[in-house]
Amino acid sequence: MAKKQTPELCYLCGHSLAPPIDHDHVPMQQLWAPELRKKHAPSQLLTIPVHKACNFAYQLDEDYFVKTILPFVRSSYSGDVLFRKSIQEYHRGQNRLLMQKVLREFDTRPSGLTLPANKIVKRFDGKRVSRVAWKIVRGLYFHHTGHYLPADWTRTVEFHL
Repeated sequence: MAKKQTPELCYLCGHSLAPPIDHDHVPMQQLWAPELRKKHAPSQLLTIPVHKACNFAYQLDEDYFVKTILPFVRSSYSGDVLFRKSIQEYHRGQNRLLMQKVLREFDTRPSGLTLPANKIVKRFDGKRVSRVAWKIVRGLYFHHTGHYLPADWTRTVEFHL
């Protein structure tokens, strides 16, 4: 079996890899709570070498992405574990400002409208969510083809719940 070659360029910026180098999880490791990674011991999460600075540039958006999708993944095995982990972090003071921001994005009376019973609007920062979704697509594409997709390509990201 032929060994897969190490990429020569950073899939995030398109430039040649040079230290300091990091390894980016695609999709991000945060989507799998540590409790599930320990219990199911996945053999290997996909990682791709990238510039450390490029990888770090997405950290805050990835944190936001995970926290903002939590209400939509509840009642799923992985979603419930991530939700419990986030609540524990909140009570320990971790990510508290981010969680408060996400909670403020819920609106029971959008633009003064009265919604039907048990309905609520969840607003979100579309640019941040789109940026992370596109990063995941770019990483998977790069992994499978070895070709770079620019971050600024025109694209449409839609979420259907």
